[in-house]
Amino acid sequence: MPRREKREGICFIEDKRERGITFSKRRDGLYKMACDLSVLTGVRVAVVLEMESGIMHSFGTPSAAPIVEAFLSGGPLVEPLADEATNARIRMLQGEVARLDMESVTHEKRAELSLEHIKNIQDENPGIVPNFIFSKEEDLSLEDLNKLFNELLWVREDIRRRM
Repeated sequence: MPRREKREGICFIEDKRERGITFSKRRDGLYKMACDLSVLTGVRVAVVLEMESGIMHSFGTPSAAPIVEAFLSGGPLVEPLADEATNARIRMLQGEVARLDMESVTHEKRAELSLEHIKNIQDENPGIVPNFIFSKEEDLSLEDLNKLFNELLWVREDIRRRM
């Protein structure tokens, strides 16, 4: 989905469905940033959200409950009952999440490059490749499928050379 070039500003989203979608995406982004902050700096993070419906969402590293309790009571943070091995495992898993997220971004960039390259090929070869790509499999002859397969192999090799 293309992003808007210019934002008009932040304002309340009237459509309930769109508001729900935005909430989910923004919540996930907020949780990711909280996790990244924890991994990078070693701080403990808690995020608590309440939806219009009263449903609560929380995220914490390693857990939101002790952080929220300490905040509400004004007292010191009570360590959750976890040994050093468990805490080390949590830190390792948080690092793995961060690594997988970076890998996901790399795959998304590659996919964008692939689509961009396919569009360039379509522009260079009007009528041939687009007809194959946007046709149903059963509508193509064996010869057409072979041509499409060879074109896609060529595209893949060209993309690999560029990376």
